[in-house]
Amino acid sequence: QNADALKLPSRLQAWLYDQRTSLARGGLALHRVHMLDESGVGWRAPNQTETYSHKMNVLASYKEEHGHCFVPMSYSLSTPEGKHVRLGEWCAEQRKMHRRALLKPSRW
Repeated sequence: QNADALKLPSRLQAWLYDQRTSLARGGLALHRVHMLDESGVGWRAPNQTETYSHKMNVLASYKEEHGHCFVPMSYSLSTPEGKHVRLGEWCAEQRKMHRRALLKPSRW
């Protein structure tokens, strides 16, 4: 289960958020990852891989339509599935993480 669904105290939810952030940036020690996984608390962000894949698909559609991936920061859209995607902000964040060597090589 996701930590938010368990109605954990706000301080614990904030701490778990910090752990997710550290994991995403590659700064969470492996033994801590295992301890959190074994705790039974759904501490990982829900469906990160699915969300990333979805946004990559939206970016591919953008490229097909515009001929490039230089998405303006303010660009956002609603998908046919009803999801609101802030594609420009997401692309800017991916570029920033790549420059800082924080983006997983599998996501280059």
